[in-house]
Amino acid sequence: MNFNAYKFNPLIWIIIIGVLFLRIGTSMTVPFLAIFLHFKVGISLSITGIIVGTSYLSYTLGGFLGGYLSDRYGRKKTLGISLLCYGLIFCGFGIAASIDTSKVVVAGMFCTLNLFAGLFRIWSDTLTQAMLADVVTNEQKVIAFNLRYTVANIGSALGPILGAWIGFSGTIDSFYFTGVMCWAYLSLLLLIASKSKRQWERQATNTNRISIRMAAKTLFHDKSLRLYIVGGIISYLAYVQQESTLGQILMQRFGGTEVFTMILATNAITVVSLQIPITSYCLKRKSPLWLMKIGSFFIAGGLIGMGFSGLSYISYIISQIIFTLGEIFVFSIGGIFIDDIAPENLRGAYFGSLGFQYLGKAIGPVIGGVLLQIFSGQIVLLIFAIIALGSIQLYDSSMKSNQNNRNIPHEKIPCTK
Repeated sequence: MNFNAYKFNPLIWIIIIGVLFLRIGTSMTVPFLAIFLHFKVGISLSITGIIVGTSYLSYTLGGFLGGYLSDRYGRKKTLGISLLCYGLIFCGFGIAASIDTSKVVVAGMFCTLNLFAGLFRIWSDTLTQAMLADVVTNEQKVIAFNLRYTVANIGSALGPILGAWIGFSGTIDSFYFTGVMCWAYLSLLLLIASKSKRQWERQATNTNRISIRMAAKTLFHDKSLRLYIVGGIISYLAYVQQESTLGQILMQRFGGTEVFTMILATNAITVVSLQIPITSYCLKRKSPLWLMKIGSFFIAGGLIGMGFSGLSYISYIISQIIFTLGEIFVFSIGGIFIDDIAPENLRGAYFGSLGFQYLGKAIGPVIGGVLLQIFSGQIVLLIFAIIALGSIQLYDSSMKSNQNNRNIPHEKIPCTK
């Protein structure tokens, strides 16, 4: 292993450690939000579904806004405000759950808070990627982005375990703890900012003050980006079935959650152990979009394998490893592609546009649930495997468009005064 590749400047390490903090905190609360609202607050399942779904709405629409604001006013201010507000939102969850009032009022409070929670989460996720792109060298880019993705998965795996061990999972205290983790991340960023201000801040100057209309127009007319985002929506539409429909299918087949837990553990172990070495090796030989095409094949293959695994534990494990390889190729290297095509003064907006892909994640569980009421689990997974294959043509077209753009002189986007 080349340890020199990990000799980042302190800001990059703070970003990566902060991502770990944030994911540990949020994974103690967000996965258990529906359970908490229904079983402890007494809100109906339908209303609970609406509350949980509001965050995906702000995921989809809010990323571009946060990225644009960071381009215009600087990463430090925008990310700092998002982390401060994100922590306040979780404290608001705790307060809302403690208030002795009607369920309608509590549901309304949680719905509003979760809408903003989704907004500030997508801001923090996309802006940390934009900050990495600002600071990291070309030689360290692949390692830095892969490490961020791996650490995020480690945090998501550790959070529920630590929450259960401490006794926070599904309790009001978990909301306050997550708020503290957000502020701990903010404190680390502010501390390092005072010591490496030149590397940290992209100050808003006349060279990057562009209007939001111009930013949106530029993104819309970037054919390579547009095709990539649509491909991402389709990929998420298929990928999210693991988090929603697959669990229901396995409950029907096995009558319990043990196999589903085993599959999720396999996913986490595969990502943590293989993501950095396999992407580092492959990106030296192929472009990100070429790997995304291969990843779509793997996602489809994994879904087909799990659809036809029946009661075989080994088949589920093998299929999940194949599926996770697809996840690694499709989702972990998107930031590298975005950094490659983004104009310098619109880097935040380009990274923010990644949020539009969450439309697939928002509607995927709904479509999967409807199909599962009509067809068998085997047929449903086969349908989504075919959908996953549909993204291949979009990634291929995006790759060709990007290659054509490289033949055109790359000019900075004109700014407004």
